[in-house]
Amino acid sequence: IHRNGTFSMTVSRGAKMIQGNVDGDDGVLHLYPQGGGSSQEIKYKVVDKNQMEWTDEKGNVTIARRQFR
Repeated sequence: IHRNGTFSMTVSRGAKMIQGNVDGDDGVLHLYPQGGGSSQEIKYKVVDKNQMEWTDEKGNVTIARRQFR
């Protein structure tokens, strides 16, 4: 997630890159992929300054780690 309101992520162990816009409120992220893909609603919890836990609509949990550049 970038400060300008966009996101980029790799899914399926590097098989696919998804980018788009993101907004959030009250522990819920709304992801809007580029290219007209369906939007997703993901619950999030900030674990520490470098890590978040995301839970999708099916209950799958993903650990999102900050990547330093």
